[in-house]
Amino acid sequence: MRQIRKIEIKDKSTVLSLEHKIFKDPWSETLIKEQLTNECSINLYYLKDNMVCGYALSHNYLDFMEIQRIGVLREFRGENIGTKLLEYIESLCCELGIKKISLEVRESNENAIKTYNNFGFKVDSVRKKYYKKCPEDAILMSKSLS
Repeated sequence: MRQIRKIEIKDKSTVLSLEHKIFKDPWSETLIKEQLTNECSINLYYLKDNMVCGYALSHNYLDFMEIQRIGVLREFRGENIGTKLLEYIESLCCELGIKKISLEVRESNENAIKTYNNFGFKVDSVRKKYYKKCPEDAILMSKSLS
């Protein structure tokens, strides 16, 4: 069974573990705690047979939603989990009257960029050498909702 559910503060250690498994530059425990306790944040797990396979962390800025993280465990990539999380976030935005979704992605993350393009995101700009640990550009993308 597959489902999406909200992440709660009690899930902090699971999110931290996922961060370290998925990303080259994982968020700190402090950042994760701030994200999970911020009342403007919308944080979601994707579960398959009660196992967390992926997650999304986003922030509602009233007039737009910023997706801050979407991560999927390597063994579940290719199962459209990222797309399902995007669809869920977009439906929440429509319910809340939010007209735009924005995000940033590493230029080397070709699979994510392809997913975002297929989902209707457009490139807005590039931040040169944005990622410091492994110097790399960030592609800023957004999608307008009607």
